[in-house]
Amino acid sequence: MTTAKIPDIGDTFTHHDARYRVSNWLKPQPNPRPSSRRVGPDNVPLVFCVQDEAVYVSGSGVGGCIARIADITIDGRVDWSEETFERSRRSAAYLVGQEIF
Repeated sequence: MTTAKIPDIGDTFTHHDARYRVSNWLKPQPNPRPSSRRVGPDNVPLVFCVQDEAVYVSGSGVGGCIARIADITIDGRVDWSEETFERSRRSAAYLVGQEIF
């Protein structure tokens, strides 16, 4: 696990000259199947996880990205209502344990 602060849902960052907001947390899949898709900056099978286990984040913006937490700097936060933050956290929690496709 990285020693960088793990960003929260709705935190914003720049990655490869594009702006994103954190939408999910990811980690390497512990026991990948041979057919598991390899993705992300390290080309490894990834699984959605809880914030405390994250090594990567998925970012949403005009497009999407997967970035190592150690490689990003949080530069802001979206201006959402608490209801919207809670809905986004529930969405992230729903995906925990699922392999990224």
